[in-house]
Amino acid sequence: MELTGDHEITNLSGNISTKDGNVYLHIHATLVDAKFKATGGHLNSAVISGACELFIQALDGEGNRIYDSELGLNVFQLNK
Repeated sequence: MELTGDHEITNLSGNISTKDGNVYLHIHATLVDAKFKATGGHLNSAVISGACELFIQALDGEGNRIYDSELGLNVFQLNK
């Protein structure tokens, strides 16, 4: 789904890791339009027109994504 127009970010959560040596973002967002209709899901890209304040917490170790063929997903793996 692609949203157009102005929306306010009411929540962002996810993680920053690597996959195959490249930065890998897995972000979930909840966005609200001018009529207060909420939409949520994976955030693939966005343009910030005003401000977006983020707090990022670093973990001890290195987060990598490894493809699990049984699950069919890129699974998060924390290496300490």
